[in-house]
Amino acid sequence: MATTNPSTAGNKIVGWSTSDKTVATVDAKRKVKGVSGEGVATITVTTLDGGYTATCIVTVTMPVKGITLNKNRNTIAAGGSDQLTASINPTNATNMSVTWASSNTALATVSNTGLVTAVGIGTTKITATTVDSAKTATCNVTVTTSR
Repeated sequence: MATTNPSTAGNKIVGWSTSDKTVATVDAKRKVKGVSGEGVATITVTTLDGGYTATCIVTVTMPVKGITLNKNRNTIAAGGSDQLTASINPTNATNMSVTWASSNTALATVSNTGLVTAVGIGTTKITATTVDSAKTATCNVTVTTSR
């Protein structure tokens, strides 16, 4: 919202503009909208009488909408390991960071890169969670006796 000073000014009409229409647009009703992807744009309001301006810097980010793993189920022999890989949607999300967890670390552990190491015999669940939006994907891991 733009406020003109003095409040008694006769012409309070203002115009709105953006420094980068590929990042953000602004309409006559002052609605700012991120366009596609991410970036920074400066929104400027200008008085039509006198040409006075005010600006606001807008940062547009692309949120995570989902996550998938390369495997939904996995069987690993005790003492062995296997790599899980997470895919973030969209691929141009601003924050692609993922945390990993095992529901039972006595059966299998998981590193911060998704490497699952089988420790004990049984079934556990490995979960990947996006830092942005807390989206999750899981893999059921069965640990068998070593060969």
